Formats: sequence, structure tokens, C-alpha cells
Amino acid sequence: MPQMLPMEWTFLFFMCSMIIVMTISHIFFYPSLKNKKNLIKSETFKFNFSWWW
Repeated sequence: MPQMLPMEWTFLFFMCSMIIVMTISHIFFYPSLKNKKNLIKSETFKFNFSWWW
């Protein structure tokens, strides 16, 4: 790039990236907050089962 980006573009890019990150984290982590313990138990059980067998 021959010149730097304006502050508006950097701020807009920063806000868009933050919104995307918040949306992805909300989609992935919010439904599993209720079943967090069950999810961890099932994942560790599957890992141990595949590890031993």
C-alpha cells in the first residue's frame, strides 16, 4: 500500500471484526453454557473411550 488507511476504515474494520467475533462466540458458546458440564463429560468420555479402545 502506498498510503495508510484512514482512521474511519481502520475503526470500521475493527468494529466489524469485533462484531463477527462476538457473533461466532455467541453462536458457539451460548447454547452450550447450559450443558457445559454434560458436554465436558461426554467429550472426555469419548476421548477416553477412543484412547483405550
